[in-house]
Amino acid sequence: MREVKSMQRESVQMTVSLSPKLYKMAMEVAQREVRSKSELVREALREYLERRNAFRRARENLGRQLAKKGIRNLEDIERLVDAIRS
Repeated sequence: MREVKSMQRESVQMTVSLSPKLYKMAMEVAQREVRSKSELVREALREYLERRNAFRRARENLGRQLAKKGIRNLEDIERLVDAIRS
């Protein structure tokens, strides 16, 4: 990776390998939306990381809520489901 500094912002360049199909799809979207390749990839990566972090936070929150109810593993869940079904 190479750091690029300017008066406006600081950025790091990186090289990414894509399959020809994925590259073509990305270029079609960039052209249709009149955006640069970099802008498209930055947004895609930012959205992926935001969704990943939101999922992690939701999973951790759910884990805390289940732990408060004494549900700590798969056996506890199966026991709860069996109790509800009977």
